[in-house]
Amino acid sequence: MLALLLTQTEGWLDALRSGDLEERRRAERRLLEAGPAVQPKLEALRDEPDPELRAVVRRLLDLLKVRASLPPSIDAAYPRTSERLVDGQWRSVFVDFAAKRSALPPAELRAATTQVMRVALRQGELDAFCKHARDVKAGFAAPALAVAHREADAASKQEIWSALEALLATLFSATTIVEERRTAAVDLRLHAFGAMLGEVVDIPFTCSTQLAVLDGRVVRPGERVPELGVLIHRIQTHSLVLRPDKTIR
Repeated sequence: MLALLLTQTEGWLDALRSGDLEERRRAERRLLEAGPAVQPKLEALRDEPDPELRAVVRRLLDLLKVRASLPPSIDAAYPRTSERLVDGQWRSVFVDFAAKRSALPPAELRAATTQVMRVALRQGELDAFCKHARDVKAGFAAPALAVAHREADAASKQEIWSALEALLATLFSATTIVEERRTAAVDLRLHAFGAMLGEVVDIPFTCSTQLAVLDGRVVRPGERVPELGVLIHRIQTHSLVLRPDKTIR
């Protein structure tokens, strides 16, 4: 099977030099469909003297790299996502994500949005990415900003964190206070005569807890929200005090 693939790969690589445009396009499609297995062969042609062939090979390598970072089903859900990201068209991809949020499972959508953010970041357009996310209340973009914050240099961290807070502020709705019944273990034992006398008892009590709704889910102080990349530090009447969730990688 591997020998057959290698033979076919050589044929597709030769077809990239063809004078027939349709044959070249067909070879490009076959190489992309073959996936990472053809990458070493393409790398060998990265510095090809022919500028047209060199450009095609480098684009194919970029496409393979982007496809490897995205969910396998993404191009079926959002056509030409890989090609658009390689071409720097992150805005059109983001608009598609926002318009059809249910086309991918939530975890896959969040992961794909992180790749969109990376393209925007490379182009120096992270501010535009943040504005798009706020405008459409895209909670699925929050983990991407959490990643950007984690990977940013010290000079950029505060700016990115402020952008994440601004996005989450658009997803926040009114808080409420609930009375919760809890128990606490109280140690009533005493050390006497070389032994522990008494017992540990559970004391019931009632406490007030302030809850909030963030991106459609109820949260409480101290709670981690991994799908948004944050820790709920404190809940206030009209806002949340957030912290980066350092447990997320």
